Amino acid sequence: MVSFAVIADDLTGANDTAVQFAKRGVGTSVQIDMHQEVPKSEGSRVVVVNTDSRDLSAADAYRVVKEAARHLQAEQVQTIYKKMDSTLRGNFAAEIAAVADVYQPEAVFIAPAYPRAGRMTVGGYHFLDGLPLEFTEIAHAPKTPVQDSYIPALIEEQTGRTAAVISLSVIKKGREAVAREVASCQKQGISWFIFDVVQEEDFLTIRQGTEAWPSALWAGSAGLADFLTASPELADTDEAGSGRRSGPVLIVAGSVSEKTHQQMQEVTRRNARLIKLPGEKVLTEDGFWQDCAAQVKQALAEGWNVLLATSESQQDVTAAVAAGSRAGLSGRDVSEQLAVVLGRIVAQLDMTKLSGMVLTGGDTAVHVLKTIGARYIEVVAEVATGIPLGKLHGGTGDGLWVVTKAGAFGQRDCFIAALNAIHGKA
Repeated sequence: MVSFAVIADDLTGANDTAVQFAKRGVGTSVQIDMHQEVPKSEGSRVVVVNTDSRDLSAADAYRVVKEAARHLQAEQVQTIYKKMDSTLRGNFAAEIAAVADVYQPEAVFIAPAYPRAGRMTVGGYHFLDGLPLEFTEIAHAPKTPVQDSYIPALIEEQTGRTAAVISLSVIKKGREAVAREVASCQKQGISWFIFDVVQEEDFLTIRQGTEAWPSALWAGSAGLADFLTASPELADTDEAGSGRRSGPVLIVAGSVSEKTHQQMQEVTRRNARLIKLPGEKVLTEDGFWQDCAAQVKQALAEGWNVLLATSESQQDVTAAVAAGSRAGLSGRDVSEQLAVVLGRIVAQLDMTKLSGMVLTGGDTAVHVLKTIGARYIEVVAEVATGIPLGKLHGGTGDGLWVVTKAGAFGQRDCFIAALNAIHGKA
């Protein structure tokens, strides 16, 4: 029976949070489409709902997430974790408000940091690899740019609500200091709280310092989720090593992140053949994607692991955006069209000949999986920090192993680690 639910705004984020539960042996399933029935497999105690709402307006995101929360409440799910992007993309505050308006928690606790992945919060400002978000590539994301790193301002802008910052100086004093500060702010009528976090131990202090608010709504990234999971004493799942399939692996990279480009260079140097699907050509040459699909089929038939990518440099991204602009398309429109085409190419492949897939970029992952009819992912293990391995259920890829990765996540060799995990070599 499902006892705990996570609501996430995109598929890769849903999966990187799901694995925090799965790696502790807690049966966890991720819905690919929120309108599908909640998985009720015997082993599933946690369900992660993908609302696919990151790219919506604040009003539409609120509406969609509120619908999901009402459905879970009707299913008698009592505990909700609101997954938010660790770089604050999307309308995270509007979505938290939607869940809060349904569940009416006594407080809302927000901690988007993920120190192991280079995301930290100090003084209410959010940092990526040591820089405020407005000075990183996240500020130039084609669909959901973030140009302000001060979390209280973003909350005020999206919801009109006031949030207090529980500073690092308070957290370092210990759990009692955290509890006193929260109680003091509540006496002033504040019910939303942002917690500074710079290291994993801060999460534990925050969790212990807020025990007096058992019905609070928690919101954060996979980093915080790791401290909300079942106890570490639970045995690890043994699913990750079972049911391996022979055959090559297909990597589909729709992310425009520079980090993904670096990871592509590493895997093509050692383990995979690159087949490019340049956005500029997709937008200007009819039938180009079909030629690309034929190349993918041929390379897979020859036994190659294949990396299918829409860009391998920022120059490729710029060219695609420029081609879209000439056709009257926004950067958001270009990203959407490319994700759709990637799904079409994968739909033409014989899934039974693959041992697995690696999907990077939330839009890419959801389009590919919906196109092949997948219903949900049973998450079973963590390949690297925030990068899960799962098994597909439903559609032509039923039983196929899949690794998903947010574009800006992972070390240079993470695609190689994913290939090894799928092939059972890790």
